Amino acid sequence: MIDSGKHRPKQVQDPGNLKRQVREAVDRLSEPLISLSRQIHNTPELSLAEHEAVRLIARMMQQAGFELVHRVAGLETAFRAIHPARSHGPAIAFLAEYDALPGIGHACGHNIIAGMAVGATLAVGTLKDRLSGTVQLIGCPAEEKEGGKIIMVEKGVFDGLDGVMMIHPDSKNAGSKNYLTLVPLEITFKGKASHASAAPELGVNALSAVIQTFNSINALREHLTPEASIHGIISQGGERTNITPELAQCRFSIRAPGVAYRDELVTKVKNCAKGAALAIGCEVGFGHFDRVYEPMRFNPPLERAFLGNLESLGLEVSRTIEQSRGSTDAANVSQVVPTLHGSVAIVPQEIKSHTVEFAEAAFSDTGMQAMIHGAKALAMTAVDVFCSEELQKEIKQCFQTAKGGGAQ
Repeated sequence: MIDSGKHRPKQVQDPGNLKRQVREAVDRLSEPLISLSRQIHNTPELSLAEHEAVRLIARMMQQAGFELVHRVAGLETAFRAIHPARSHGPAIAFLAEYDALPGIGHACGHNIIAGMAVGATLAVGTLKDRLSGTVQLIGCPAEEKEGGKIIMVEKGVFDGLDGVMMIHPDSKNAGSKNYLTLVPLEITFKGKASHASAAPELGVNALSAVIQTFNSINALREHLTPEASIHGIISQGGERTNITPELAQCRFSIRAPGVAYRDELVTKVKNCAKGAALAIGCEVGFGHFDRVYEPMRFNPPLERAFLGNLESLGLEVSRTIEQSRGSTDAANVSQVVPTLHGSVAIVPQEIKSHTVEFAEAAFSDTGMQAMIHGAKALAMTAVDVFCSEELQKEIKQCFQTAKGGGAQ
């Protein structure tokens, strides 16, 4: 059993030795971690329905003596696993994801994310009674659809933490990417129903306003920066061809590399819709069909520690901050606590996530080896934070400076 650890641990002077110990701990855990990851892969569960994945992870954490809190933030498949050895010092959390995609399963590799987070947490747990502070694993559902971490941010799940870390499988070993911020804009037009043949002059076609909005946005796309994008669907367009559509609705995901440009694009899209409403004679309203995804707030001291640990494992590392074309709810976490969202390579560059090929790689021996490397790098980075008051201060100061200047 794990010691309750109510005493204050002695100051550790040899982080190198502790790093060796967590690497060895991950090696000892490699078989159960691979089994966990592949079981999650073989039982793909959609967002907010990841019951089997949570059961498998919770069992491993409880067997290691961690205290489990279920239904965190009111989410059925969110949890927190806390090591009982707690004392004054930094509070570090590893983040696990485990939801799959419809039709193609774990084509984003969340089974590997879960394995890395569990492995790192358990490895640090083997020597936690010698480290000041707290360590925990936070289970984060619904990254693919509902933005589970955004709900958890709103509910204060990450309050009081000094750092959170996770790794995503990718084509490179690298630090956090520059993820795009995203506004999920819903536009609703209200016109007037009428018989489309017998009395068309009495109708006001809300669907025509939707179509005109799409045409205006298509003209706007020519003038976007390369990183930005606007993509949408008609979510409601009428019931029958012989009834002038009284109500029509469209949805757009508006992505941009920064908050200021994002807000500028949102205003332009709304103006496209307002112009269409004016031309057709409709009323128009705006709302959100999902949560707003913020940009990633980088923490260079935390990034440097992580990349150095990856390199110490013999891996080739990219230190270039890449511009992602996607968005992640982990970026919202980075707005409230210093966050690492690194990556480990499981595929060559030509293979992209959300594909059958990526799903196959997430089960492969290569994917499992990358998972073991990732778990070690995360655990070693946590050791760096626990053992260095200077690094703790740098991480905090960097976060506060960035926070004071707004989202980057």
